[in-house]
Amino acid sequence: SACEMWGSLVFEGVVDHHMLDRMVGGWVRGTWTRLRRWVEAERAESRNPNVGEWWQWLYERLEADPDPGKARAAYVAYRGRDRR
Repeated sequence: SACEMWGSLVFEGVVDHHMLDRMVGGWVRGTWTRLRRWVEAERAESRNPNVGEWWQWLYERLEADPDPGKARAAYVAYRGRDRR
């Protein structure tokens, strides 16, 4: 899944986790929250603890250290900032 790839990229330091949080953090959190039970059932059924491993790792990382702008909407948190 995309979340598995993104988790690996963050872990390897290719992508900063705060940048990823700004880009797709809400999607990562929302999909994990909705599909967590399914992933855990797949792990149990297949006897494979690696199913969704980087997805869960990324979710937990984003929850533990979210981008500072996540507490407010980006249009408020970053008003007047231009990265160019």
